[in-house]
Amino acid sequence: MIGRPCSGILGSSFLVKTKALIALTGLSLGLSLSMPRAEDKMNLKPLQSGASLYFGQMFNIDDSSSDFDHFNSSVTLPQTSLWMVQEATINERLEFRLGIAGTFWYPFPEDKTVGYTSYRTGGVAISQASGSYKFGDLAKPWLQISVGQQGYKYNPYAKNFGEYLYRSEAYPTTIRTGDWGAIDNAGAGIWGAVFKTSFMDGLLTNDVLANLANERSPLNDISIGDVFSINVGKVFQVGGGVVLNRLIAIDPAKSKPKLLETGWFEYTAADRAKWDTFLAQKLLTDPNYLETAKLEKIVRLPSGGLDTLPDSGLTVGQTYWANSERPMVHYLVHGNDSDPAAVNAGIFKTNDIEYIEYQATLLMGRFSFDVKPLLGDIADIFGTQDLVLYGEVSVLGTKNYPLYYTAVSQRTPAMIGFNVPAFHLLDFLTFEAEYIDNPHMNSDAVPALNRAPRPKSQLATRPEVPDIADEFYDGSLNEDGQPNHRLYAVNNSADNFKWTVTALKSFGVWNVAFQYGTDHFRPLTSTFHPSYTEAATTHDARYYMLRLMVNL
Repeated sequence: MIGRPCSGILGSSFLVKTKALIALTGLSLGLSLSMPRAEDKMNLKPLQSGASLYFGQMFNIDDSSSDFDHFNSSVTLPQTSLWMVQEATINERLEFRLGIAGTFWYPFPEDKTVGYTSYRTGGVAISQASGSYKFGDLAKPWLQISVGQQGYKYNPYAKNFGEYLYRSEAYPTTIRTGDWGAIDNAGAGIWGAVFKTSFMDGLLTNDVLANLANERSPLNDISIGDVFSINVGKVFQVGGGVVLNRLIAIDPAKSKPKLLETGWFEYTAADRAKWDTFLAQKLLTDPNYLETAKLEKIVRLPSGGLDTLPDSGLTVGQTYWANSERPMVHYLVHGNDSDPAAVNAGIFKTNDIEYIEYQATLLMGRFSFDVKPLLGDIADIFGTQDLVLYGEVSVLGTKNYPLYYTAVSQRTPAMIGFNVPAFHLLDFLTFEAEYIDNPHMNSDAVPALNRAPRPKSQLATRPEVPDIADEFYDGSLNEDGQPNHRLYAVNNSADNFKWTVTALKSFGVWNVAFQYGTDHFRPLTSTFHPSYTEAATTHDARYYMLRLMVNL
């Protein structure tokens, strides 16, 4: 498989990541140098290579940043990939692996007014570069350390969905599937170190990981994770894991940006007391102070009409969006340094604003059940992967925020999969389904382009309006003067449920695969990376994909 090319090779962070890779690979080199040099023996393994040809179509797809007059909602997705991997071992314990891959494709989305989206493009990158060392028995090492750019997969049966710990982010909540390879590519590409341990003859396995953020801004933050698995014979497997995502922020200002659109403050009783004292003094000298300071607001009357009244104070105990245009909130957030009395009264909330950060704790639990070992001789009629039921659930961020991310349940994806009996006619025939009650768009566009941990709205140039925003000032009024602030909010319940059917058949070094359904697939763009927003954002979005592959 081609895996995930190292997209940083073409970006400005290449030198930083190269230094990190050199440091990590140095660990393996150090292990090698600690061995007796007289026993060194290098074995260069045969070169592995392969190629794949994809052909598919997507229907009823959407991209909110595109002009619908120019955007094609149905596209054809041809893609060709080539790769080579060279492995070498020293003393049978130390192994190095280097892979190079090239991909050629037509850019997504296709814009009928932009000529280059109708021309084939391509790129070449390092797909893997790692070193590993085994401790103990070579066949069943009790510890194996791998460092560098490498693939990682903890759910052995997952074909498309799942693998959430290393293919997801919490704020904003995003999930990936496929990307560089749409079919049977449920795995992650990580840049870091993996410490694999095995106990009691494989009954318990445990992986400890330290990796750099290399696919979504802010780049190079360090995450620490632990993934375990308990294997009960060949019948039942249960596993779990935790990732302290972005635990070490390389640049704290980027990991917790102080942006009003992702900020809030709570209005306390002390705040109200200061304001009442300040206002009383102001009204003694200027009875029209609220009007001259433009501290008036629109309110709804009991009759249903609208009126303008002085905005004379906020509600104690309520949380307010720092980016709100409500006059009183705007006044308290932005301050007025030209009024010494206001500064001395301490009424401004500028220094009390709290902000959303990218850092998060991710949790995962999974299981698999294979009934075949319990069937005796009759199990021979089934293929190796037939009749396996498996599932995974994850919490993408245990911390709630007053803005956007108000409930853990909205960041809890769950998937289930079943390998339908194919009776040796196919390698596997799998049905997978996933559900997540995420009201926001599954998109990395805002972190990538605006460097903000907020969801993408349907109008990408404006922030999505959170629930605590003011209905009159933070949206727009319709023709009847009624609030219509949900114009800029997103409730993508239409894409909460995803499913795919995947099948594969091998013929020696050749295999043919097919996938149909709707998932988080992000086709490649003209700038050598998967699109920021998944293509299937509507309930009726579908795609099919065929793949012919050869591995030599």
